[in-house]
Amino acid sequence: WRDPILRPMCFIGMLFSATQAIVVNFTVVYAVDGLKMSYVLAGALLSAATVAGAFGRIFWGALADLLRRPSAVLAGIGAIIAIAATVMSFSTPAWPTTAVYIVCTILGGTAVGWNGVFIAESASRAPPGRAAEFTGATQLFVFCGALLSPLLFRTVLAITGVYEAGYLLLAAGVATASFFLGRAALR
Repeated sequence: WRDPILRPMCFIGMLFSATQAIVVNFTVVYAVDGLKMSYVLAGALLSAATVAGAFGRIFWGALADLLRRPSAVLAGIGAIIAIAATVMSFSTPAWPTTAVYIVCTILGGTAVGWNGVFIAESASRAPPGRAAEFTGATQLFVFCGALLSPLLFRTVLAITGVYEAGYLLLAAGVATASFFLGRAALR
């Protein structure tokens, strides 16, 4: 915890995994309850986000390898997540289904596709001989984010009565993490 490199990576991993957990756990609920979609369309929406995430993992990893700047790629992923989550918060039942699918696919391609680049970045920031320790420590926080965020999202939903507040809070958190990742990438 006292390590100045590891501490921010833990928080960043927690925020990114929180977003992934919300996409996986609340897409169908939000689509049915908030956007008034049928269960079939809502399930297909989650499938589109998940498939985009699978392709995103490959794409983002290849991009990070090509650029040799995983912090910059993570900052970009975070920026896209923040924008997509914000746009998702403004979606309404009046939106065309295609528009919702596009936004959710972009959100899935980033919020579900960030993991490999994050693990590689955690390992690369580790001092020699400590890569396993660094990645293990960050993964503890990643799993905490995935475990706690659905409970927090549901609490925000219970208090506010709207999904938008939860999506906007996620967007703000990931935008903040992306800012710090961007600063690290510039150094």
